[in-house]
Amino acid sequence: MYKRLISSKGFTLIELVIVIIVLGILAAVAIPKFVDIQKKANESQTRANLAALRSAIVTFYTKNALLGTPKYPYGTSDIQSCIQGGKIPRNWCCTTGYNAPYEVYFFNGELPAPPLKFGWYYRILSGQIWAGNNTEW
Repeated sequence: MYKRLISSKGFTLIELVIVIIVLGILAAVAIPKFVDIQKKANESQTRANLAALRSAIVTFYTKNALLGTPKYPYGTSDIQSCIQGGKIPRNWCCTTGYNAPYEVYFFNGELPAPPLKFGWYYRILSGQIWAGNNTEW
């Protein structure tokens, strides 16, 4: 009689489906974690940039106080003069507009009501600065 040689040179359809299901479950678990990590990284970078801006404002005030005319920065160029590299750092949590994460909104009085559209909000009279996405920092 004839003998058939059965050789398994590939995967069955069931094995492939099981592998695809397992990979789908892993992706469903990993993607939300990645998004959360990215959000936390953006927040940390924004906080670091806010600290750099606050340091630049204090440096500007101190330089002027030593010269006998203590004052806070009045414009973007005043702040940029005390930042290494001379550029306003980005607010990584700001998602409005192309240039908005780099813009500083100067004001006197009360902080504008949300929604805040700019990267940074700066009160000229007191030298206080906030991130546009979180006024509690």
